[in-house]
Amino acid sequence: MFVIPAFWSLGLVALCLFSVDALPSGINHSNGILLRLDRRAHPVTSPTTDTSKKIFDQNFVKQEIKAVLYKYRQAAKWISSLRISNSNRFNVISDSLPPSLTNSNGSVAPVGATPQLETQTRLRLTDYMSGTLDVLYFGYLGFGTPPQTLSVDIDTGSADMWVSSDCSDCQTKQFDSMRSTTYQSTTHPFNVFYGTGSVTGHMARDRVAAGSLEVSQDFGVVNQDNDALAGSPVSGLLGMAFSTIAVSEKPTFFENLWDQKKIQRGYFSVHLERNKAQGSELCLGCIDMGKALGSMTWASLASRSYWSVNVDRINIDTQNNRTVHVNLVAVVDTGTTLVYLPNGVAESLYNQIPGARRATQFGDGFWTYPCASTLAIGFVIDGNSYSISPFDFNLGRTSTTSTECVAGILSIGDGFPPGLAILGDEFLKSWYTTYDYENGGRIGFAPSINNRPP
Repeated sequence: MFVIPAFWSLGLVALCLFSVDALPSGINHSNGILLRLDRRAHPVTSPTTDTSKKIFDQNFVKQEIKAVLYKYRQAAKWISSLRISNSNRFNVISDSLPPSLTNSNGSVAPVGATPQLETQTRLRLTDYMSGTLDVLYFGYLGFGTPPQTLSVDIDTGSADMWVSSDCSDCQTKQFDSMRSTTYQSTTHPFNVFYGTGSVTGHMARDRVAAGSLEVSQDFGVVNQDNDALAGSPVSGLLGMAFSTIAVSEKPTFFENLWDQKKIQRGYFSVHLERNKAQGSELCLGCIDMGKALGSMTWASLASRSYWSVNVDRINIDTQNNRTVHVNLVAVVDTGTTLVYLPNGVAESLYNQIPGARRATQFGDGFWTYPCASTLAIGFVIDGNSYSISPFDFNLGRTSTTSTECVAGILSIGDGFPPGLAILGDEFLKSWYTTYDYENGGRIGFAPSINNRPP
């Protein structure tokens, strides 16, 4: 078992397969490119997979707790700089975005002229699974001229792009700058610290391509790895949050796609499969409602830093009126596997679940509940409730004969902002999500095709 860096989900231990296919006919995609990853109160149905066969593996989850704590360790600094109110909410802001992405009044600007796009392309990415747990979703981009195919973690919870290159400590495929005719190096240092180590290098500029979409992009070239990449097949990171939180202080890959008019619309969409290696996807500049079972409901952003929304309530059992009133900002994070709440909020939630208790045998932050319970815990965002699938919430029995199961919402304490929650892949597998720079900034949620009845 290797140690997992803070920007990854649980356990990067599988390689992806890469292929390019034409989009199937009969499916309407807005202008953009599709990277395929191999409401009102909408009910989430249980998948067909039998939860009784799940046995909890604490090793994966313990690593992610450490990773999440370090990933958001600087959040307090960013929150403070963005004028957080006393209620621990982020204020809606539009400053610090690249100037060409904003209007004079501070609202987010549309692209303008419709770009000429090549035939849409599907790039396959992989869902790495460990038993019934969807551990990680990642895929490939092309770096340099001619393009070198490298694996990257796609992360809406961070905003930097980097790849390893000329790194004696790195075990994965690396970017060879000498082979690129368009590579431009700089002397500006690039350093990112994670919970399990750090990466060090310098900034560079080169062409980066996602299928047929290519931009000139600033990114970190990592030539020293202090245990951050130990044992991982991933060559780097693609941050999809706002550049306001980028360590490099450079526009993100998506912001450049939009700013350079490579895409027509200022949004991207994510579909994450459940227990299926192929079929997940990232759609740049487009929405594929073929991945949804119903219409999309929009929620306004809490901040233009993380893709974050305000959560006012957590529903546990609406029939029995069991609910927790909260005052949280929730980051919607594809780079985190589970769901995390501050200690006090998690305790209030589990106090209303009969039979739930702290699972101290696994350490801080863990809770169990009776396996026979059927819980569809919903986060209320802008008045709409969005549930977690009972299957995804159940991390498995504490042992093969136990009637107690480990819950997928974990608590996190010291060093974690008290008004912050993280909605990771456990939540996102039930919702097709769109991340929109336009319309003042918003996130769309539509019921995922994963929720189809058996």
